[in-house]
Amino acid sequence: MTSDTATQIAAPPEGRAARSPVEPQAVAQRNRELDGIRGWAAMAVIAQHLIYNTFSSYVPALEQIPYFLRDGSFAVVVFFVLSGDALSARFLRDYDVAGVRKLTLSRYFRLTGMVLLSCLVMYFLLVGGLAPHRQAAALIGNTNWFDSALDFPASLLDTLGYSLYRVYTEFGWHPQDSYNPFLWTMSVELLGSALIFGYMLIYSGLRYKVATTLVVMVLSALVSSYAPLFFLGMLIGIARSRGVLARQASKVWWHATAIGLLVFFALYDSYGTPLGEGIKGVFAGLLVWAAGSVPVLQRALTSRLSRFLGDISFPLYAFQFPVMMSFTALAIVAVGRSGELTIPWALLIMLASVVVIVVVATLAERLERLYLRRLARAIDRITLPSAAVSSDHSPRPMP
Repeated sequence: MTSDTATQIAAPPEGRAARSPVEPQAVAQRNRELDGIRGWAAMAVIAQHLIYNTFSSYVPALEQIPYFLRDGSFAVVVFFVLSGDALSARFLRDYDVAGVRKLTLSRYFRLTGMVLLSCLVMYFLLVGGLAPHRQAAALIGNTNWFDSALDFPASLLDTLGYSLYRVYTEFGWHPQDSYNPFLWTMSVELLGSALIFGYMLIYSGLRYKVATTLVVMVLSALVSSYAPLFFLGMLIGIARSRGVLARQASKVWWHATAIGLLVFFALYDSYGTPLGEGIKGVFAGLLVWAAGSVPVLQRALTSRLSRFLGDISFPLYAFQFPVMMSFTALAIVAVGRSGELTIPWALLIMLASVVVIVVVATLAERLERLYLRRLARAIDRITLPSAAVSSDHSPRPMP
């Protein structure tokens, strides 16, 4: 909800800032194809919000775009699977409990930095009168969240309260009282992270690691319907750490099977009956697995564009709402007042909004990078070195 969260395998959590809606980045071997997944998933969320939730009422032809390309709910499910993979990646390589402690200490602050920045931007846009989304909604005949969001008086204290606390308690969609309702996923991210961290603390002492992880994945549904996705990501990480994905990379039958299943899902998701999040979770896991074991898919997801989108995926996710409430709405109102709000103009505004979101996200990522470096140093200062922590323990078993 949000680039390197699932992409690193062996990097220390205090490395350069992660680019994802969820995780810290590392300075070591990374699975860059997973950054690519994350980047395109963020773009799918933006497509859903701009096409389906904003302009489709004014330009009905947009509904003909295959739903898979704008399936934001599937993208969110993918984010959670990637988080489980990334959060456990380094630990599954070396069973370093000290690294888990660092991730645990930094997780809230990792997420909150971008949350706070995007909400503060939204606050200043509101008090500056630069969010005419209701006027814009009336002009394009929109009656969903684009019209009803931000229906409260802006307050700096309330913005801070929402960013630092309330955003992590809203397990669902609350556009009426949220400074950035798209960030509802942060509550799931924090909860899922806590479950993964707790499980990693006992994982090395388990005899039947895969079987136990499967059981925990099922039981975690009692805590949250999204929680099993994090453990599904960890299971993929276990398979990667044992070389399963690497071995499949040379099997042509697997390449054909994985791509065939993904194409089937994309077509059915676009033109079949609506799919539940459980089914989408299975295919999200397949996508992450295939990204690490199908060379042609790896090459596509490690292109320069894919890596760029992966690097800014968390800011993309966090800043789409402020941009849509301000730039998109202002553009609609400006053109609408002149009586020139034709379908071509609406499409131009939609495309320009995507460009602005990307530009803003790129700038925000640079700020985030500086913030995460300082956060890593702060965590380093309050934790013991890994060697000191592990010296009291017997040799770690291999996964």
